[in-house]
Amino acid sequence: MAKVNVNAAIREELVEVAELRPELAEAIIKLRDERGKIGSVDELSEVQGVGPATLERLRETFSFLISLD
Repeated sequence: MAKVNVNAAIREELVEVAELRPELAEAIIKLRDERGKIGSVDELSEVQGVGPATLERLRETFSFLISLD
């Protein structure tokens, strides 16, 4: 399975490809927007609803590439 770039993904990609609940996808996008980027999966532990099991799953699902545009 291809990884989803959490720093470029839209809500639908997070829901469909990463199989997140819509509310969780929106919270991750909000965190990304507030910080400008998400550098590692460990930063996602700050999102309500993301616990240790979810972090481990997201570790396999997300990439954290940052666009140089």
